[in-house]
Amino acid sequence: MLVLACMAGALLAAPASAAAAVSLDPIPELSNDNTPTFSGNAAIAPDGADEVVIEISGTVTTTVSTTRDAVSGNYSVASSPLPDGTYAAQAKQADDGGGSSGTVRGFTIDTAPPTATIGSGPTGTTGPSVSFTFSSSEGGSSFRCSLDGAAFSACS
Repeated sequence: MLVLACMAGALLAAPASAAAAVSLDPIPELSNDNTPTFSGNAAIAPDGADEVVIEISGTVTTTVSTTRDAVSGNYSVASSPLPDGTYAAQAKQADDGGGSSGTVRGFTIDTAPPTATIGSGPTGTTGPSVSFTFSSSEGGSSFRCSLDGAAFSACS
């Protein structure tokens, strides 16, 4: 611990090293991009280090690193391709004591498109109005339909 004396003779205690301040911008919680880009801002680390490391853990564990901009402190780096799965990413920057601090963000990569299934529909010649039933292999899917070459529009 570093001890500082002030003019009035009182003693003030300060930690020997302060944690580096590094942020990680929000990222989409669900994405079909298997090379997500991580960005944020990092203050100058107490030891003067400009390197920011993103630790990614989940289906696989990996790290990517970049150098923060010396003036703005901003950084941005894309990961190497990741397989589908759930992950946590943490931005870190080392401090004088070998520790680090940072923000953690969770995300899921899902590159497999859902399968759409038509359950029922008309057969043969039909009139101006038709009905279909359809479903998706993934919850939260939406559908766009086109009849007789018309423009696609939302359907349910």
